Amino acid sequence: FQLGYRWHGITRAQESAWDNNWLVLASSHGDPLIYHLKDGHILFARHGMGYWQPQLLFTDLAQMSRCFNEIAALITEADEAIFDDNVNIQPTYVELIKTMIVNHVGLEQGNQIIEQLEIRAY
Repeated sequence: FQLGYRWHGITRAQESAWDNNWLVLASSHGDPLIYHLKDGHILFARHGMGYWQPQLLFTDLAQMSRCFNEIAALITEADEAIFDDNVNIQPTYVELIKTMIVNHVGLEQGNQIIEQLEIRAY
C-alpha cells in the first residue's frame, strides 16, 4: 500500500512530502487511511492536492475497530434492506451509521469522520 504515497509510483523514489511516521493501511479511490507510527492515530487524506494534509479520524486502532465493528454488525443484520433500488445505502441507515460514529467518538470528532469519509445519503 505504500507505493504512490511513501514512494513515487513510477520512479520508486521516496516521496519527500510523505511523513516517515505514516503507514497506509488502506485506500479508497487513492485517498489513504493512515496509521501514525508514533502516536497511533488513524488519519485520512485526499490525494491529488499536490501536498499531504491528513486529518485525524480516530485516536487509535482500537477506537476505529470498535466503531467499524458496530457498523459492520448493522450492515450484516440489515442485509439487502440496507440498499435502495439504486444500490445506495438507505437514508435511514446512513443516519444510523452517523449516530453510531458520534456515539463512539463524540460529536466534534464524529462530524470530522462523517465529513472526511463523505458519509451521506445519495
